[in-house]
Amino acid sequence: MGISWSKILSYYYLAKQRFAAFIFTLTSALYFKLYLAAIIFVNLLTWALAIIIKYQSAESTLILHYNVDFGIDYIAEVWLIFLLPLSGLIINLINISLVSLLYKFRQEKLVFHLLFAGALIVNLTILVALCALYLINFR
Repeated sequence: MGISWSKILSYYYLAKQRFAAFIFTLTSALYFKLYLAAIIFVNLLTWALAIIIKYQSAESTLILHYNVDFGIDYIAEVWLIFLLPLSGLIINLINISLVSLLYKFRQEKLVFHLLFAGALIVNLTILVALCALYLINFR
């Protein structure tokens, strides 16, 4: 019994066609495009700010946490600054995959708005944290 390559290719092209139709219906919603553009823009800003912080640091360590009462709490290596934008990217990917799964089964807009707004708020919070780290390290 041999492998039926024509059947495998048929399943592949059918899955590809269904996936393309699903992506088209998902991206046809205006709010999806707006949220996605805003999330990608803010995440790119966080990556750019992390790269700026990395290349402006003259030392191999950075101040990653500052407490008003005690001063500097946490000093770590420079590469750890990339964990903040990476966590934002992971949250974005999880939220986009949840939205795509939920969109497949029901078309409730409130859940989509909550997931996308949550991802946008998390990315904005990470951007503010990186701005604070920049000010703490290079003022």
